[in-house]
Amino acid sequence: MSPDMDLAKLYNPYDFSNPVTNQSLFVGRQKELDELRYYLDQAVRAPRPINIAALGPRASGKTSLLNMIELEAKSRRFCVARVDLNESDAESPMSFFSKVFDAALNAACRFKKADSDALCFGGPGGKTYDVYLDMISMHRVPDEKEWCPFVFPIQYAKAMESGTRALHISEASFKADLSRIHDEVQQPLAILFDECNVLSNNRVLLEMLRNIFMNTAGFMLVFTGTPDLFPVMDDVFSPIVRQFKKIEIGRFDDIEETKQCIRKPLESVGIGDSSGIFEFDDPGQLEEIHELTGGRPYEIQLLCHFLFRRIQSGQARKMQLDVGVLDDVLRELGRGGELSTHPITAKVRSFDRGRLRALDTLTQCDGHATFEQLWFVEHVFREVPQTLRGILSSRLEQFVEAGILSVNDGVIAFSGDEFDRIYAKYYARQEKVPLLFPEFSYSPFFVLRMILACRSELKLNFLGELPGPALFPPTYAQDVGNAVMGLPDSQSLSAIFSSYTVDLAGGVYWSLFEHSKNAPERVSIVTLAVRTQWISVELPFLFRTEHDGGNVTAELSKKLDLMATRARALGGEFDWRMEGRTTMPEPEVLACAVEGSGNQRLKTLLSARHARSMTDDYLHKRGIKSALFHAAFSERYGADSRDSNNIGYIYLANREYQRAQESFTAAVRSDEPRTKALAEFNLGVAELMLGDPSAAREWFTKALTIWEGNPKDEDNILCLLVPANTENGPTLQEKLNPNPVDTVRQLLADASIF
Repeated sequence: MSPDMDLAKLYNPYDFSNPVTNQSLFVGRQKELDELRYYLDQAVRAPRPINIAALGPRASGKTSLLNMIELEAKSRRFCVARVDLNESDAESPMSFFSKVFDAALNAACRFKKADSDALCFGGPGGKTYDVYLDMISMHRVPDEKEWCPFVFPIQYAKAMESGTRALHISEASFKADLSRIHDEVQQPLAILFDECNVLSNNRVLLEMLRNIFMNTAGFMLVFTGTPDLFPVMDDVFSPIVRQFKKIEIGRFDDIEETKQCIRKPLESVGIGDSSGIFEFDDPGQLEEIHELTGGRPYEIQLLCHFLFRRIQSGQARKMQLDVGVLDDVLRELGRGGELSTHPITAKVRSFDRGRLRALDTLTQCDGHATFEQLWFVEHVFREVPQTLRGILSSRLEQFVEAGILSVNDGVIAFSGDEFDRIYAKYYARQEKVPLLFPEFSYSPFFVLRMILACRSELKLNFLGELPGPALFPPTYAQDVGNAVMGLPDSQSLSAIFSSYTVDLAGGVYWSLFEHSKNAPERVSIVTLAVRTQWISVELPFLFRTEHDGGNVTAELSKKLDLMATRARALGGEFDWRMEGRTTMPEPEVLACAVEGSGNQRLKTLLSARHARSMTDDYLHKRGIKSALFHAAFSERYGADSRDSNNIGYIYLANREYQRAQESFTAAVRSDEPRTKALAEFNLGVAELMLGDPSAAREWFTKALTIWEGNPKDEDNILCLLVPANTENGPTLQEKLNPNPVDTVRQLLADASIF
């Protein structure tokens, strides 16, 4: 940050009240985005696309993700229609499908035909759209029907004119209308539905959607809603996996995502060096915010809004969590008489630390676990003595009687709404109690506690877990153990990478890749197997074979045996076995295993993951060596155009101009305007540094043409390497948050450059 920058004159970049619309401010969700990009790419080629159901709790970022889907779809030349649903839209098929048709036709009339500036159906100023407006606003059927090639608007106008508000529509006619729109657009159409929970109580509408769109080529549907929507969809579309890909949207699990959620808004207002505002290198600060917010993007933005506001008002020098900012958040939450309408919040505010700790324990798996299930985790993995069981049980009874918790079929759930949850979390933090209401079902919660127990109890020897959520194949732990034990031979790993799901194979790869750089030469794989009446989990973990020159096997055995004793006292089983000792695989061995698997989807996934790590290492850690390392692997696995452009940028920064030129030459083939323009500009830079100013000018001019025609892209560029002349010859200067149009115009006007 520049020392003369007046933060009070900047707008607060943390917008907790609106979804993200700018790609450069969108953080995380890379796994979800990779999935979405894959199915969008498939939809371009396939006659019948796979549809998407993006499901997550309230305020989890579904609408922000939908905005990114819209941008990704448009970059692939989809015609995109947006349908933001409300309760009235689900009253009848006529009201619902009039909204769907209106969105589809509006999108089509604003869509340019291929290789032409002409808009479909003559555009929103054309006769077709004008006649359509007359029908839906004046409820009048036109005499000139040649300007209305659709049946549904006529049916709608007649129904409204007669006052009958017909409940039914002709599915065959509606499909024919959609086909006419597709024939005019001649590109895939994506219809994005937000807030789809309004449809959960109207199975008829879902059934009609199924009947219409499942047999109409060229359309891709994207639904967003809370998990409550899925059982209804599954029942209507069953089996849903055939027609919808379910993508779950939850909290940020990776603290690095929380870090970027804090950093990117600062960069968006020109604070490139934010070290003077937030201690990003202090893991304690990040962990505290990540834990308090539960990794939920909305809450991160809410908290950071007040942290930044305190700096602007002179109340603090840095964005640092303290009692003062918690007071600010609580005051904001309590405005407008909210507290008086929330009796649960009023009761929680009277709790002492002991009651808050009990509430935290009982809501660790909110709405998904019984008392006995929670107690097993507390006693076995957290070493809470059996003598405290009765006290916790008594607290549960008190909370249920007060209406703070409910117990249905033994499952414990917090009775408050979203306001109660957020307020209680911040109030508890003031009392130094980490009340979090984590959004876990029991299986991942159990696995997480098992992992945390290894990290804390066995921390002297613990290196990390190999990926293994609870519902992996029964032979997973043994397969992975055998594969790692077989290294450096990559054949057994190739078998895993080819036979497991892409997510699981990618998780195994990345875990081994990270450990291959950081682990000691020799490690042990220890498999822990825990079985109760509710769950069966078997996971492999990596441990140091030696520590400070001594063998740690005896110490490890003692601690694991104590866990086993506590588990058996509660009727569970706890076994562990040491698979053996091995050296960690070299990155080259892993790469050979990936290539030998023949799994193209895995290569695509890993290429994107390495490209993200490359970008993060360069932009935020300034680690050019590590960035180049990831760039090589991303290229090896087949980087796409966007990533090739970023890879070329890293080579430019490292003055490897020939390699940069090769990467940019691949990237300029992109059909997506933003990627193409960036690649053309960067290729011009590479050509200039290689001594060909004529080619450089040509590429700069091409990039300028695209940017002038797509002004919105100006907000989405984080940095550019810009040529400049010095006494020692041409060099590159990095510009943060540049205006690309101004940058290119200045370059083209600078005679000294050419």
